[in-house]
Amino acid sequence: MGYIPYILENDKLLKYDINNFPEILCTDFLLLKDIPQNLKVNLIQEYVQDSNKVITYIIQNLSKDYNGVNIHFISSICYALKDFPEYISNTQITELLKEISKKNIQDKYINKCLGWFIKKYI
Repeated sequence: MGYIPYILENDKLLKYDINNFPEILCTDFLLLKDIPQNLKVNLIQEYVQDSNKVITYIIQNLSKDYNGVNIHFISSICYALKDFPEYISNTQITELLKEISKKNIQDKYINKCLGWFIKKYI
């Protein structure tokens, strides 16, 4: 439809590439076709995702032991990873995914979110 997503960060609109790994599961985007002339924001820069920061984020969150309390959060990261093979090449992430799949072998939701991984790596 021609809309471009932006995120607001430090008084700047950052043009967001929707092909980035979702570092925040729930965030607000400003969708614009054209930039209004009266918009008083120091515009516009490209949002650049730091892959090392993303790897750290993934490892930290997959390493947490939620004891089933927020398994949906872990599941969303597991499911999102299917579209980002560059992060699966990290051995620590691969090992954490294996551990999660083994620990939650009876959990149908985890199995659904990790089905792509289980078929390919286990």
